[in-house]
Amino acid sequence: MNEGRSKQILRSQDGLTLLEILIAITIMTFLIVGVYTFTNTGIDLKNRTIKFNRNKLQVEAALYRIDQDFTHIYNPLFYTSLKKKKNQTISSDTPDDEFESRFEPTERFPLITKDGLLVPIIDNPDKKTLIFMSGVNKRKTQNSKQSSYSWIKYVLRSSTAVDDDKNPHGPNELIRYYSPADPYAPDFDWDSIKPAIMLRDIKSFEILYWDEAKEKFVERLRELDDKNILRSIKIKLTLIYKNKSEYKHERIFRSIWPFFNSIVDEKDMNEKEDNDEK
Repeated sequence: MNEGRSKQILRSQDGLTLLEILIAITIMTFLIVGVYTFTNTGIDLKNRTIKFNRNKLQVEAALYRIDQDFTHIYNPLFYTSLKKKKNQTISSDTPDDEFESRFEPTERFPLITKDGLLVPIIDNPDKKTLIFMSGVNKRKTQNSKQSSYSWIKYVLRSSTAVDDDKNPHGPNELIRYYSPADPYAPDFDWDSIKPAIMLRDIKSFEILYWDEAKEKFVERLRELDDKNILRSIKIKLTLIYKNKSEYKHERIFRSIWPFFNSIVDEKDMNEKEDNDEK
């Protein structure tokens, strides 16, 4: 009786047969191959997705930078009126009036307001360039020597990084000049500033300017009734990459300043003063 139980125990403790080992190895092989295939497919999908989205991410980053710069565009004409005569001398001993009488136009500040505030230029020397003053630098560190204001210049130029043989359709790049130092200097010195490349592979780039009177976007600042004040622009952008894929983007940017018509406000104020005198 005891011998029979001992034989059963010994048989139950026997190792796996060769067939069972082969079956186990086969199953493990299929599992490993399946996991590898799944992982490799996931990695390939991730790489394709990143590559596909990288171009769009670069565009969004560039447009976000333009948005931050332009929404903080600075111009005192947003809230006060332009001085009608630039060299008018007012008979008063106040410092403001003395400053107004000594005002001389400069490259950066060609105009002055009735309150003695310098009006920064908004320049559009060609269709592919825009220059303006921005308050985007206002989040400066405490006790910083830099001004809250900075000068911004966007330019489309021929790319120095594109091989025309591989990508003849998008040989341009958008660059940005940023100058926060001494913003009230009389003249520009863009050559001393190293620009940052915002976007490459550009086929076409266009800046349009909102004309309040015509209620539409126009191609040049000079087409506006008042080219000294700008509240909105539209960017139209077309990119073509090495795989010949074409991407078109269109975005509108607006100033964060509340809308006031300083000319109308001044007219109403003058009429009120005249009525009070009567």
